[in-house]
Amino acid sequence: MKINQLFCLPQFSITKIEYSINTVKVFASIKTKKSRCPACGRHSSSIHDYYYRSITDLQVFQNASVIILKARKFRCRNPHCHRKVFSEQTSSVLRYSRRTNRAGKILDAFSIELTGKLGSQLSKQIFLGVSISTITRIAHKQPLPVIEQPRVLGVDDWAFRKGVTYGTVLIDMETSRPIDLLSSRESGDLKKWLAKYPDAEIVTRDRSGSYSSAINEICPDAIQIADRFHLLMNLSDALDIYFKSISPEIRKLIKYKTDELIKATTKADLNHVELATDVQINSIITETADFPADQRLDIFNKVKELQLKGAPLRRISRDLGISRNTVRSYFIQETLSPKAHANSTNFDSFISHILTRLNTTGYLIKDNWLSLPHLITIRVHEIHEIL
Repeated sequence: MKINQLFCLPQFSITKIEYSINTVKVFASIKTKKSRCPACGRHSSSIHDYYYRSITDLQVFQNASVIILKARKFRCRNPHCHRKVFSEQTSSVLRYSRRTNRAGKILDAFSIELTGKLGSQLSKQIFLGVSISTITRIAHKQPLPVIEQPRVLGVDDWAFRKGVTYGTVLIDMETSRPIDLLSSRESGDLKKWLAKYPDAEIVTRDRSGSYSSAINEICPDAIQIADRFHLLMNLSDALDIYFKSISPEIRKLIKYKTDELIKATTKADLNHVELATDVQINSIITETADFPADQRLDIFNKVKELQLKGAPLRRISRDLGISRNTVRSYFIQETLSPKAHANSTNFDSFISHILTRLNTTGYLIKDNWLSLPHLITIRVHEIHEIL
């Protein structure tokens, strides 16, 4: 295989190939000896000058590819033509273009299938890097496809600005491709469009009455069906109405089943009721009431020791890694004051009273699914929240 066959641009003649810094440079020229004047159409072989064009092409083995094209300028020998000098052109590269047509087709696909940001990012991955604005500009230059009569037409609304301005999107449901956009969702605009393409056999639409009336008027023989989303919406609305209508019966059934379950549980637990002993309660409450000590206490003690030794406030702050305001507040305290926050309680003041009551009366297990330690722990935390 020759390099020209691998290059696959038969109109070019390759003179040299260079490689530098992940870039393959292909030096080429156009094979033809003559060129046609774009003004009068007469061929000319009279060369006036040369110039070079740098054209981006498809990547080569994960390397960027650039064609350095040596282009010629010809003199037009037609005395009646207003063009005296013109540049030769080739069908592989458009006039003033900086990339080959085959590279441009990939960017055309990116501009249609992807957003500007994603298209720009992906183009850099294949060494055809362009900006977001370039992708958007390429998309705006794309010619709109010719609208053909769809057999299965989809009609739905779409938002220019959600909750404010809406239009209508028309979709060929057999290809799942949008074919046109209307500026509003009024029936008048849809009627005008359907008048141009009235031979749709099936129309899928949402529950809008304006779409229904327009389709009935212009395409009376078309079968109208709801799409899957709106079928589910219809089902949801129907179930909502139904369950609301029987909600009193549902509440009665839930109450009846709950009472049945409570009675059955209570009857089964009566055979397993045991009174907790004083020793069990004391050990459980001791474990439950063993709350973690205040983490500030160690630092407070160190501050007081250094204070007694006469250490200055600034050095204590630096050595212990705490602020001078904290050291200053510890200086004036004899004992560490408890933290004050929104969830603080006076639960500790009632611990002795709670222990006395539990030692005196004990605690009866009510539910079979709760063990004694778990139950007493829960009750102590409930008292903590109440206080």
